[in-house]
Amino acid sequence: QNEVGFYSGIRFRTDFGVFNIYYDQFKFPIASSTYNFSSSGNDIMIYYTNKIFTNTELRLKFKNETKDFVESIGTERGLVKRSQQNYRAELYYKVAKNLQLRTRIEYVYLTSTKIEPEESGYLVLQDIKYTPIQNLNIYARYIFFSTDSYNSRIYQFENDVIGVMTNPALYGEGMRWYVLARYSTKFGLNISLKYS
Repeated sequence: QNEVGFYSGIRFRTDFGVFNIYYDQFKFPIASSTYNFSSSGNDIMIYYTNKIFTNTELRLKFKNETKDFVESIGTERGLVKRSQQNYRAELYYKVAKNLQLRTRIEYVYLTSTKIEPEESGYLVLQDIKYTPIQNLNIYARYIFFSTDSYNSRIYQFENDVIGVMTNPALYGEGMRWYVLARYSTKFGLNISLKYS
């Protein structure tokens, strides 16, 4: 698929939590139909988890990606490097046997180029998972987000009905929420319903 790269990852446990680190160096050697340049980039991610209390887990994530973009200056087109940093803090806690909560704050920052200014955005998310009776799970999520443009969009996977995957790109200013119910019957039929 016109990509050559080197990927390396490491995972190690300490008394202070678990660290997952990876580094990816990539290159697209053949020019695409969009532009007549080969391009390259790299990204590094550090993901840290720690069970700070019996029912509470802290999750921290940092990702830095640098890659080439095409920019037009007058009649000339060329490649410029642009970096994006994502910072995420997440708290997962089990309030009761049948109630779990997750709170996430995410911030994204894009460096400026010759044409494009620097950009940033943030997202605040609250998840609720409630199991009122056996085999019935109810999920709810509330999200507030604000980004400078589509370039600083933030993705987030959603729980969904069986067979559907939702990963919307959130940008601009707004709020998004959904409620999802899943029920598994004793005779193998699964029923799910979502409103968003």
